[in-house]
Amino acid sequence: MDQLKKKPTMGDRIQTQLFPAKYVRKYGIRNLYRCPLDSNYRMLYTLVSKSDTIYCVILEVLAHKEYDKLFGYKTS
Repeated sequence: MDQLKKKPTMGDRIQTQLFPAKYVRKYGIRNLYRCPLDSNYRMLYTLVSKSDTIYCVILEVLAHKEYDKLFGYKTS
């Protein structure tokens, strides 16, 4: 969390066309980042700007298999 506070864009930015529809519907996201936590987990977060302050909103922490399923990737 400390690293995320220092550098909010440290994760990999996900292209808009790949945003899961559930995040767009539920949160109205305009950007989405993925940060691998270890070999088994991924954190998805978005950045929101309000009154000259940038907030990092963690949307979900997923196991790798759940992440693959959410984005439609095939898993072995």
